[in-house]
Amino acid sequence: MEGVMTIIVPAVLALTLVHAPVSPPPLAHFTHATTLREAIAQQHLAAPVRQPTQFGRPVSHATSSMGRKVAFAVTGVLVGFLAGATAGGAIDSAIGCSCDDPGLRGAVFGGFAGASAGAALGILLAR
Repeated sequence: MEGVMTIIVPAVLALTLVHAPVSPPPLAHFTHATTLREAIAQQHLAAPVRQPTQFGRPVSHATSSMGRKVAFAVTGVLVGFLAGATAGGAIDSAIGCSCDDPGLRGAVFGGFAGASAGAALGILLAR
């Protein structure tokens, strides 16, 4: 393997040096000198003003605001937690348990599952 590398590395280096430019371009090539401020001003004038888009349509900031998504997500968490706890408690107590608090374990698991699903659904509905 070392023998192959001692042949390949100098060959690649030689090819790189053969194809490298010999001298920099002449200074006459850079006759038009502009300051940085002038170049920035030219770019601002040449660049078209573009409105923000999402998949080819203009973005409406009223429907995609972060506050709206957060409000829908929090509402989804609360509603989902209550619905999941109610459903989980009903399912757990329907199975039958001879314990002190029938349905509590199902209510806890159902509440957290409902909260997760409610948050996801709330964010989707906020769009």
